[in-house]
Amino acid sequence: MAGSGRIVKNSLALLIGYSYNAIVSIVAVALVARYLKLDKFGDYGFILAVCNIFMVITDMGINRIGIREMARDPSKANDIFSASFIIKSCYSIITVLLIVITMHILIDDIDLLRASYICAIAVVFFFYGDIFPSIFTAFEKMEYITLSMFVEQTSYLMGIMLCVHFDYGLDGIFTALLVSYLARMLYGFIVTYKHFLKPKLTYDYSLCRYLVVEGFPIGINRVLRKTSFRIDTIIIKMLRTASEVGIY
Repeated sequence: MAGSGRIVKNSLALLIGYSYNAIVSIVAVALVARYLKLDKFGDYGFILAVCNIFMVITDMGINRIGIREMARDPSKANDIFSASFIIKSCYSIITVLLIVITMHILIDDIDLLRASYICAIAVVFFFYGDIFPSIFTAFEKMEYITLSMFVEQTSYLMGIMLCVHFDYGLDGIFTALLVSYLARMLYGFIVTYKHFLKPKLTYDYSLCRYLVVEGFPIGINRVLRKTSFRIDTIIIKMLRTASEVGIY
């Protein structure tokens, strides 16, 4: 019964979290679509498409393998946390460079480039913050994942509302995204520090290599799926106007 109760509790917690996430996302997109002009909304969608394609590189299956290994041996949680942090730091540099290079190839508008830089930094915070839900999952404490969703989505919605009120434009929208990811990361660190482990950075080459090799097939699969899902927006941007991207 204890095992069944834990499964029900964790499943219910995730259901609540994902439901809240979906509702807030719909409201936020509605606010952004209403606030931005059609061409700017197209630029917003284009920047998100590019960043979403490359952002999977920062993970490359590391989280899933980390969850598996921590669940097998919780005593290795700090070592896996450290290895994940180091790998994600390396992947983040590659991701940001790819986003910046791609944006410079496809657009020459300074304002859009600045907004894309903010989004690229937000991607880095997202994947650093994604390490902590892996710890919560490995220890079967899904309620903390739900709370992290509340922190992220609530701060994002509030940021969007402030952006609309003060008319901060695309920079403000992506800054709101960045702040929400940062808030999620800080929440994850605090909860992890208080309830699971005291994160300390160590370096274990063999463990880093193991996570990279084991996660690589999962990562490639995610890259292909994300690319197939978002590439149409980029193609339309290259062939048509920003307003048509916004309509799409």
